[in-house]
Amino acid sequence: MSGNFRARQPASPPPGAGYPSATTASASTRFPHPRQDHLDADARREAASKGYVPGKSKLSFPSGGLNLTSGEVKLLVGLVLVASAVRLYKIWRPNSVVFDEVHFGKFASRYIKTQYFVDVHPPLAKLLITLAAFLFGYDDHFDFKDIGKVYEHVPYVAMRMVPALLGVATVPLAYLTLRGLDCRATTSLLAALFITFENGLVTQSRHILLDSPLIFFTSLSTFAWVGFCNEDRHKPFTESWWAWLVLSGLSLGAVVSCKWVGLFMIATVGFSTLYQLWVLVTDIRVPPR
Repeated sequence: MSGNFRARQPASPPPGAGYPSATTASASTRFPHPRQDHLDADARREAASKGYVPGKSKLSFPSGGLNLTSGEVKLLVGLVLVASAVRLYKIWRPNSVVFDEVHFGKFASRYIKTQYFVDVHPPLAKLLITLAAFLFGYDDHFDFKDIGKVYEHVPYVAMRMVPALLGVATVPLAYLTLRGLDCRATTSLLAALFITFENGLVTQSRHILLDSPLIFFTSLSTFAWVGFCNEDRHKPFTESWWAWLVLSGLSLGAVVSCKWVGLFMIATVGFSTLYQLWVLVTDIRVPPR
């Protein structure tokens, strides 16, 4: 005996009775942890970079400020201590003229003597070295004539400290810049350690040279521009927005005032600005004015 049997399907439940709505499902999929205290620091930054701000219904971009946890502050202090140990250890050795200290020490001497001279590089980094020599009583009688000549009555340690301290400051700037770019703390830490122990950067930071100030101001320009871009996406034309913009401009001026190669940093920021303008022009929601 055969026959057909058809069971009646149950009625569909009313909205919200048994199944989550599409909006709720998509939101729970994108942000599975609605409470901020369920996320660690990196996860919170990742959620903020996607426009999610806990406690707010509207999406928002993260600000350009330094949103660091207490653990990251301690980590930065440790990085600075390690970088200081690497760059300042026995900085007084050798006690003789090394490589291009022949030139830049001589320029400092001429600045103090107010003698006219011509050099291919802009003056900012040389003036910083000259300031250290002047404050520590350099009498401008040493001629910096030959490589290997022993320093006599020259505050060469103070003069070397200028590039060294700027080299130390480059390490936390690298960490903060990558954090501003929404990199994880471990990634930022790895980059900072690479810069801390990079042999070429360490060597340049321990002598009277212009490269360490150049790299520091390049790093400062990058950090300031990243902070400005974050602030611009978050909320433009605020006090902090202007502060980041002014810091970016001053840093770029300092870069090109150390060496002319700093023009490439200005070009980098310039291309980024052109990209931002293109995005604004093609956004029909933004009025032309």
